[in-house]
Amino acid sequence: MSILSRERRHFVIMYLMILLTLISLHLAPFTLQEKLVMNYQEFSFSNPGDWIRLYTTHFVHVNFGHLLGNLIIFIVIFPTLYFLAEAGKDVGLFKRFLVFVFLILPPILSIVDLLVMRRYDLRYGMGFSGIDSALIGAVPYFSSNMLSRKFNFKLPPLMFSNSFMLITGGLISIIYSIFVIGIPLLIGGILLLVYTVSKAFREYDWNSLGKEAQKRKVVIRNFILAISLLIVGAIWAAFPRNLLGEAGLVNIFIHYLGLVSTLYLFPVIEELHTKNLIKRS
Repeated sequence: MSILSRERRHFVIMYLMILLTLISLHLAPFTLQEKLVMNYQEFSFSNPGDWIRLYTTHFVHVNFGHLLGNLIIFIVIFPTLYFLAEAGKDVGLFKRFLVFVFLILPPILSIVDLLVMRRYDLRYGMGFSGIDSALIGAVPYFSSNMLSRKFNFKLPPLMFSNSFMLITGGLISIIYSIFVIGIPLLIGGILLLVYTVSKAFREYDWNSLGKEAQKRKVVIRNFILAISLLIVGAIWAAFPRNLLGEAGLVNIFIHYLGLVSTLYLFPVIEELHTKNLIKRS
């Protein structure tokens, strides 16, 4: 129990530090903000300071509305991921995720952002949205991992995540009135989600639970429903219509990269990590 308490303390400290960093940098003088954000037109890989800006640009926001939207998503989703990992007795998963989303992912998003946005003659890139999107995309994997570890309910992580990759693409397309693409993607994602969940329910050994089987079914079904609603709501909040702005659909594409990185790439990395552990044992 003491180890768990120490882990929670570390999480709370990190959680508050990220929140304070985002708020403090928004309140900082513009001269400091300008030094931390990525300048698309002047960026140079030969400049060590620009390498640092590949990270720091994610923590600076152009206005309060931008900051507030990102804070709300972070405040809800980040602790959700931690407690899902903790409930599944796999805090190590959360630690590996932190390395991925805060050390590996930011420069990748920034470089893609740079290569695309420079063509639009835009000057500055900033904001926590890419990381927020990655946090949302990790919810399906963390959820399936928790169900497997806590209830031995085998909901295939990649299938579960891929369902939401289609649903996410459909929702984003519908938000921006691209119905020809959005509706088929949404329907396909929902069908894949229903198939994946139904198959997991059919293959679960309910007989071994006896009288507890019905109660367990309700708990798992309600959990999956709650997680699905959380993901849909978070996606809807993360992709407001005014995101189109000056950069058009390109800006949406950059945000979607954050989602895909944890809906697909992180689960694949984790699957490889698990297989390596099994081979070693």
